[in-house]
Amino acid sequence: MDVVAAMRSPGAPVRTRRPAILCGCGRPARLCRRGERDLPRTRRPGHREVRLRGVPWHLAVRPPAPEGRPLPDGHRYRDPDLRGGDGARGVPSRLPHHAGGGRGVVLRAGAASSRPDELRHEVRLGRKLGRHHRRRGSARVTAGRTAGRLAVAAAGPPILWVTVVLVGVAAALLPGFFSADNLANVLRQSAVLALLAIGQTFVVVAGMMDLSVGMLATLVLVLAADLMDGRAEATLAAVGLAAAVGIGVGALTGVLNNLLRINSLILTLGTLTILQGVTFIYTDQSLGAPSPAIAWLANGDVLGLPPSFLLVVLLVALAHLALHHTRFGVHLAAVGGAPQSARQAGIPVGRVQLAAFVISGLSAGLAGLVLLGRLGTGYPNAGIGLELDAIVAVVLGGTALAGGRGSVIGSVAAAVVLGIVSNMLNLLEVSSFVQMVIKGLVVIMVILIGQVRPERAA
Repeated sequence: MDVVAAMRSPGAPVRTRRPAILCGCGRPARLCRRGERDLPRTRRPGHREVRLRGVPWHLAVRPPAPEGRPLPDGHRYRDPDLRGGDGARGVPSRLPHHAGGGRGVVLRAGAASSRPDELRHEVRLGRKLGRHHRRRGSARVTAGRTAGRLAVAAAGPPILWVTVVLVGVAAALLPGFFSADNLANVLRQSAVLALLAIGQTFVVVAGMMDLSVGMLATLVLVLAADLMDGRAEATLAAVGLAAAVGIGVGALTGVLNNLLRINSLILTLGTLTILQGVTFIYTDQSLGAPSPAIAWLANGDVLGLPPSFLLVVLLVALAHLALHHTRFGVHLAAVGGAPQSARQAGIPVGRVQLAAFVISGLSAGLAGLVLLGRLGTGYPNAGIGLELDAIVAVVLGGTALAGGRGSVIGSVAAAVVLGIVSNMLNLLEVSSFVQMVIKGLVVIMVILIGQVRPERAA
């Protein structure tokens, strides 16, 4: 009898050690890498075995926590971005126990990166990595689905085909449509709507809607016209006033949206009514006039192109970079696609929504200045209905009303298409009421095309 057996109390069972599993080299398997495959696989009680390529086990599976207590952190990385959120996309930070027992939470299936910065994009934001970050085998689709997506990509966006059809109809019915003066006039008419559509795109991508941009542009128009009254020295002051009013109203709308937490459609409808009342309290008739610089901005000519549309092109480039190539753009899409998941990932949802309303207000202020230059005076009802046209342009441009994705370039292209339709109907001397019907049919047609194409791609 050995020493251990001699020291045990009488009647106690004899404990025997399990013999060690030896590798082919004679060493214990737990100490030899070649013998790891010979070890028996054990599972912790209540857990499901999950193996993810490139992800440590503690990142793939989280142990259950008592009800009402947060899940443990459990990762060895010291990346503050990974520790900033409360959990992965779609995974609540507090999980109750279910009848079937606690199970691990699988963060991501398939190949995943072990680098903290790449893992943040894969797990926290739930977004696909760029082409240079992807690993082979991370995304596999069938040949038929790939072919369908390639066919849809080659076909181009639906707004492009609508533009081609409209230009063809205009060429057949209106020989003078392609004159330089008429094309420049189309761009001038589209500049105001394009500016509104740029700001509206940010709001819609964030999962909201701003119905106050039309009356905000009108309020800026009236105030700037009264301030300038045709004086060139007041141009800078009017531009500053337009920017301040636009940013201020947008910030106020964003703060109310964060505090009241009501539907943005209802909130901005109330803001629209307030701005309309303030405008008509200020004046109920036309007043003032734009300065020569503002008039030139709306009606001038630079190498055959309107300066207002060149301003639109510059803002489109900046907005596209902000929306698709910055962290703010990623956060904006995350907030619009899944606000709760974005909040759990550590994204400041309230600040992102506030910034979207501020951008929309600033674009409305600039649109008010351009509209003042086009009209030549401050009409208190000049911008009525522009908010709906801006939403139509955003939808036609491919931005999802549910939020999460959108294109500033598509929104501006849709604004130009609406300008082409208006110009064609004016040249054909079509009644304004018939024009409304035709525009509505064009909108329905483009939306139907956009719904059919994703189904074919799938």
